[in-house]
Amino acid sequence: MVHKYLSQAHIAENYDNRKPLSMVQLCEGRFGCIIRTGNLFVELYCGSHAEFLGGSWHRNWTISRNAFQCKKLHTSSIRHYCLLVPKLTSYGMPSREEDPMYMAIKLEWLEMNEQEEFTIPPSAMMLS
Repeated sequence: MVHKYLSQAHIAENYDNRKPLSMVQLCEGRFGCIIRTGNLFVELYCGSHAEFLGGSWHRNWTISRNAFQCKKLHTSSIRHYCLLVPKLTSYGMPSREEDPMYMAIKLEWLEMNEQEEFTIPPSAMMLS
């Protein structure tokens, strides 16, 4: 249900290159990626800046780069399996110079809205 990364450096490389990121949300609300070896949790932070583009909310996300903050993850503490999808530019995938704006999608195809809650996408509500 989640892709586990080889290392914190591999997560940072994907983030820096604005690639999609597989992540989880913990029961207490924190977000992060998982390192395969040791089942370590690398925290991601959802920023306050949000933009509504292409029918979805995109938010700025940052990554913890402190290796000492990686904590062992217990699978019982996972609330949601999620995917961060980068905001596309007029020429396609963003470059590393672009702002780290991502749309967060939960396993059930619910999207994070302006209030940081997972709901039915606004574009789907317009169709009903």
